[in-house]
Amino acid sequence: MEAMWSRFLPAVKMAKQWMEEGKIGTPSFIDTAIGFLAPVDKDNRYYSPKLGGGAAYDITVYAYELTTFMIERPAEDVQVSAVWSDTGVDISDQVTIRYPGLLASLRTSFAAALHERMAIYGSQGKIVIPHPHFAEEVFLYNKDNELVMHFQDTVTENGFLYEIEEAVNCIRDGRIESPVVPHSLTLECARLFDRIMEKA
Repeated sequence: MEAMWSRFLPAVKMAKQWMEEGKIGTPSFIDTAIGFLAPVDKDNRYYSPKLGGGAAYDITVYAYELTTFMIERPAEDVQVSAVWSDTGVDISDQVTIRYPGLLASLRTSFAAALHERMAIYGSQGKIVIPHPHFAEEVFLYNKDNELVMHFQDTVTENGFLYEIEEAVNCIRDGRIESPVVPHSLTLECARLFDRIMEKA
């Protein structure tokens, strides 16, 4: 199981619960942005190809896995675009995923301090998760953009705890994969990385 701890965070799980309960109606658009100004150094983990640098491996993966967690159905089309550094790694990515009746836009960057959030828009409102990859809270708005509910995680001190618990449960139950982060998702991410690297 990959270290996709974001899928286990209480705020993310609450957002998914609100979606499944129909609190925003039929979802039609997801906009996710994760970006910060990484220190520019050809030898650090952000910029060095030898260290697995690049936005795709470091932050785009979170945007993608959170989106697929919310929308558990096959994509009809995936389009990618990337900007590359002099060291040969991607520093900004744009991924557009088309699902039946829904479009998802994923924007990630090492070169820009983006307004980090995941916004899920539906026919009856929207869900907003600030800093979704380490979410501590989530907001629910109605279609008039009025705040209806707010969930604040006041318990979590280490977000990895929940995934560790899942790993322990899988081992104890004799399962070789978790339904929360299945092997198929790892393969989906690998295919996305391949698409991004093709743009080099």
